[in-house]
Amino acid sequence: MTNPSGQVLLIWRHRFITGRWGWELPAGRVDPGEDPVVAAVREVHEETGWRVRSPRLLCSLATTPGLADQRSHVIHAHADTCDGQPSDPDEAAEIRWWPATELDKLLRSGDIDDAFTTAGLLWYLHLGTG
Repeated sequence: MTNPSGQVLLIWRHRFITGRWGWELPAGRVDPGEDPVVAAVREVHEETGWRVRSPRLLCSLATTPGLADQRSHVIHAHADTCDGQPSDPDEAAEIRWWPATELDKLLRSGDIDDAFTTAGLLWYLHLGTG
């Protein structure tokens, strides 16, 4: 999700399996029969408190095809309104808007290291939303 200034909303969270903290795009499960765009709108609101407008699929990818058949869907949307806190406060320790000019630094520093966020940000930075 981006705001009118082109900043990207990321969440700071801990992943217990890897024992790491990192900045991530909001993400979550697509329920059986649910459209990935609808799921993304729901997950962004649950994790950040933000409502979005004009959501659209940028790409779908297999993040670990040698291990699982999971498909990840990168959705872009525009920030609309923030109507409160996340519904689950354990989803993110911090929610922050990042200028596009600082995203490369986050990727290079290792503060972003999950495949989904990396792919989504690289797509946004180098291929855009069109």
